[in-house]
Amino acid sequence: MAIRTTFGIRKISCALFFLCLSLFALSSLSSAASISIGSDYGGGKIAYIFQPGDSGYIAGQQRGIVVANKEISGTHNWSSAISVCESLKENGFDDWYLPSKDELEKLYANRVAIGG
Repeated sequence: MAIRTTFGIRKISCALFFLCLSLFALSSLSSAASISIGSDYGGGKIAYIFQPGDSGYIAGQQRGIVVANKEISGTHNWSSAISVCESLKENGFDDWYLPSKDELEKLYANRVAIGG
C-alpha cells in the first residue's frame, strides 16, 4: 500500500499510541452479515466499512479498514512510524500500514465503537 504523506508532519508523538491499519475484504455476503464496526477481525478491530463512493468500495463485497489491537508507544519520526507499522505482525497478519489523513478521519468518527 502506498502511504500518502501530503501533509508536513515532522514528528508523530505517540505517548498514547499510533495506529496501524490493514484492509479487509469479504466476498461472501453470508459472512459479511456477521461483521460490524468494532468487531474483532483480521488481527484487529473493524474500524470502518467502505460505502458507495469510497475509494476501495466494490459492490457486492464488504470491505473496509481494520485497526491493530496492539498499542505502540514512544515517539517516532514519520519514517520510523511507517517502518514500525510495516514490520508489525499481529495475530498472524503482516499487512499493516500507517493511516492516511482521510483514514484517520474515519477512525475518529468511529472511535467509540472501536474502543477510543
